[in-house]
Amino acid sequence: MTLRTRLTLWYASLIILVIIALGASIFGVMTWSLVRYIDGRLIETADWIGNQSPFVELAVKWREEYGVSLSEPESFNESVTGVQIWFRDAADVFRLARTSQNIAWHTEPLDPNAIGHTDQHVFSTIKLNGSFWRVHTNPIVDSAGQLVGSLQVAQSLETINIASNNLLLALIGCSVLVITGAVFISRWSAKRMLKPIEDLTGAAARIAGTNDLSTRLTWNGPHDEIGRLISVFNRMMERLQHLFSVQQGFIHDVSHELRTPLTGALGHLELMRRHGADQQSLEAMYEDVSRMSRLVNDLIMLARADYGGVTVNPTLVDADTLVMNAAQAMKPVAEAKNIRLTMAHLEPLRVFADPHQVHRLLVHIIDNAIKFTSPNGSVTLAVQRVDQMARIEVTDTGIGMAQEHLPRIFDRFYQIDTSRAQDGTAGFGLGLSLARWIAEAHGGSIEVRSQVGMGTAFSIHLPMVRPEHEQAASHAQVTQKRAPIRHPDKHN
Repeated sequence: MTLRTRLTLWYASLIILVIIALGASIFGVMTWSLVRYIDGRLIETADWIGNQSPFVELAVKWREEYGVSLSEPESFNESVTGVQIWFRDAADVFRLARTSQNIAWHTEPLDPNAIGHTDQHVFSTIKLNGSFWRVHTNPIVDSAGQLVGSLQVAQSLETINIASNNLLLALIGCSVLVITGAVFISRWSAKRMLKPIEDLTGAAARIAGTNDLSTRLTWNGPHDEIGRLISVFNRMMERLQHLFSVQQGFIHDVSHELRTPLTGALGHLELMRRHGADQQSLEAMYEDVSRMSRLVNDLIMLARADYGGVTVNPTLVDADTLVMNAAQAMKPVAEAKNIRLTMAHLEPLRVFADPHQVHRLLVHIIDNAIKFTSPNGSVTLAVQRVDQMARIEVTDTGIGMAQEHLPRIFDRFYQIDTSRAQDGTAGFGLGLSLARWIAEAHGGSIEVRSQVGMGTAFSIHLPMVRPEHEQAASHAQVTQKRAPIRHPDKHN
């Protein structure tokens, strides 16, 4: 059974239940109202007879002698209202003393169970001569308050039955028409509401059959559940298309980055196999293998970060100490390229961070600054407080970058131009991706400012530790379960 059929059945069933409940309520209320109206008329008739007849003032012993005087209004001659008056004789047997002409043929009590009842108003429904009658029984008492008889007034329910039957037929006819229309409307509504979902299904089928990730759905309706579903689907397709492009680029970049050192290593191995090993070939092979090793290590690091396999073990450390250690490690690299590595301003700020991971972050940033700075240039390090964050700045006097490249430089394998490196070597485009992940894994961030020909400045923000939290923080350990997600809108 399709979803459209199920929705149609659900809607139709709900409407049928509502119609049945509404029809039953209307029929019941109308019937109850008419019966209540008949009961009121019977009470009025009984009161009128009691006021017009002197039997309520007669002594019990004289009731048979005097009998009962019962006027015959026109309504009693009609077929819809009947009256019986019953008196109790000396043997406590109720005998018919008077009856209206329209039911004179009926000599039995209209309601035998109500005769002799002391309640003021007793109502019942009887079947008389093939039709239903509503009976009201009133007690007759003497001046001493003793029960001497019963007054029964009845009215035919034939009119009510006819009206009820006509109403029932009208309700059934209208219900059939409404239910039939409801079925068609429900099916049309279900088809209309499921049309966007069918479009989604068709789009997914086209994607599965043709690998066309550029498929998008249009929606001109309100921003309701269907509208949000279409919007989420389109955003998902944009994300999938981006990831697919990144994956293709990733495969291309990895294969390209590995092909060059592998080709070089194989060439040197071929020469060594033919002519024997020499120092120059060994050093060249060592450089090629080291390059591949760095690439593989960075890839493993990023892959582990993606699925939450990298553990960050933060401790209380001084940010200025981390910066000086990183500068000390990179000083030989800077000196070899005749670049000044200086400290501008170092505030003694304490942070809660993993020294090994932050050291790796700083080394990547400093190495990137050295790589794109010309000889006799400078790289400056600084640490200062900004609100509750420790800001570490790495500023160089290098060649800088155009503004259109800044939003993407933290993407994996993204390189502006490998020939821009001042030392003639190019990286893999993974260092800045690792740096961003490490900063965000500590609850911080990394930003970049740059102008072509004016240099570049990286700002790393790490949360500071408040003095009152230092003791508790010294015993804490944080595990980074998942890599922080960079939203595209933050860099656009």
